[in-house]
Amino acid sequence: MLDYPARRALARTRMQQEGMNALLLFLSSHLLYLVGWSDSPGERFLGALITPEREAMIVPRLYADEVSARVGLPDLRIWEEETSPFELVARLAREFGAARGRWAVDDGLPFHMVRRLQGAVPGCTLVPASRVLAPLRAQKEAGEVARMREAARTTQEAVTETLAEVRPGLPAREVAAAIENRMRRKGASAVAGSIVAVGPTAALPHARAAEEPLRAGEVLLVDVGCRYRDYRSDLTRSYVLGEAPVKVRQAYRAVRDAYEAARGLIRPGMALGEVDRAAREVIARAGFGANFIHRLGHGIGLDPKEEPYVVAGNTDPCLLGHTFSVEPGVYFPGEFGLRLEDVVAVTETGNEALTDLPRDLIVLPV
Repeated sequence: MLDYPARRALARTRMQQEGMNALLLFLSSHLLYLVGWSDSPGERFLGALITPEREAMIVPRLYADEVSARVGLPDLRIWEEETSPFELVARLAREFGAARGRWAVDDGLPFHMVRRLQGAVPGCTLVPASRVLAPLRAQKEAGEVARMREAARTTQEAVTETLAEVRPGLPAREVAAAIENRMRRKGASAVAGSIVAVGPTAALPHARAAEEPLRAGEVLLVDVGCRYRDYRSDLTRSYVLGEAPVKVRQAYRAVRDAYEAARGLIRPGMALGEVDRAAREVIARAGFGANFIHRLGHGIGLDPKEEPYVVAGNTDPCLLGHTFSVEPGVYFPGEFGLRLEDVVAVTETGNEALTDLPRDLIVLPV
């Protein structure tokens, strides 16, 4: 069970530490984190205003019944179609004693709404809400990790079942669709953009599944994820259909060794940049340093990418409850790309991978 009032209490503490008079949220993962509900952003403002002493939902009339039934904030302020939600925000700010000072405003608030907000509360300085909420969201509660573990299990099962059936000639797009359909049948409420790439296309780190067929002797890179009870998964494995060429085997050995070097360092207190460095040095020693062209990992939770970021130069430490990807990869334009990825949770004694699919280069029958 996730305790949303306790989260809002922590957010208030962070607001005070950062010198914020108010926190204004829009339809976003920030709102989901603090009240347990959100929706896709639309043209109408819907959100929450939180100050050190008060809190209220600001809701257009057509959403009022849904929000009242699903959100545990008793103070519901409704605006009508012919009125301005930002005039209501300004009135609330005066009522809550927060008409001046620094406001932490949802990073996802559209620019045209930011302009209207600035006009309605001219005495306030606006800064990103992530300054308050990103550190809280980065350290996951046990219940959050449990949901992420279920998302990971769903993804792993869908990949395993689908890849057991693939053969040369099958279009990459059909492989992606099969994985996504299985994840949905297993209870995933949404699916992240799937990467299923063959041969030279796998050298594009963010390639999308296309009509290209699977081919014997070529690399197949599969990078997929889902959302389960609001929390995300992310998993990448590299395959070869039939015998793997020597260069593929050598490059993958470097990727696997880099993954293990990084995992061996992850524990509370270790600098995130040092984890990236450890993986990068392994790949460089193998002669493929120029082919590792992205950071080692990114945080994951309610969003597919969030803090913390495992990237060179980041001196922030790993903290208990951090969940992030470990995904070394090498890419050879015009030839192939290889990547190995699990999401890990930082524990008191080290880290836990949320997936345990075999991490060797996987050879598929032809």
